[in-house]
Amino acid sequence: MAAVKWILCMVCMSVGIGISAPAQAQGLPYFIFRVCNQTAENIFVAILSRADAGSSAWRTHGWYTVTPGCLDLGGYPHGQFYFYGVTERGTYWGGNTMTACVAFPGPFDHTNEGNYQCQAGEQIRGFVEIYVGPEYGSYVTTLQ
Repeated sequence: MAAVKWILCMVCMSVGIGISAPAQAQGLPYFIFRVCNQTAENIFVAILSRADAGSSAWRTHGWYTVTPGCLDLGGYPHGQFYFYGVTERGTYWGGNTMTACVAFPGPFDHTNEGNYQCQAGEQIRGFVEIYVGPEYGSYVTTLQ
């Protein structure tokens, strides 16, 4: 069993993500999202999550500036969760499962129920998808 946990840990570390052990927030409808920046430059993070626990609406907002080190970016409803990160030089962390409109330079914050159209100054970006179950009080992703 210890070998299986070690292999899982190595897989999570190789892709730069991980879920922490259950925290005091266990049982609450939210988890804390923490980003650890292991680059030498600032990373700007956009978040796409449910607007509230049990809501059908989605909220997209950013930019959160994560300097080298770790930063908690707030509490978000358990379940599907998405983020996009980019540096000033253009290195980015994105995905291809979910797209959303982001504003450059920002900030931006909009809520929608599936009918949002990008506004002037916004661009569509692919977000990294994660799932955080209700048994977890926090989620940590490491960007490198």
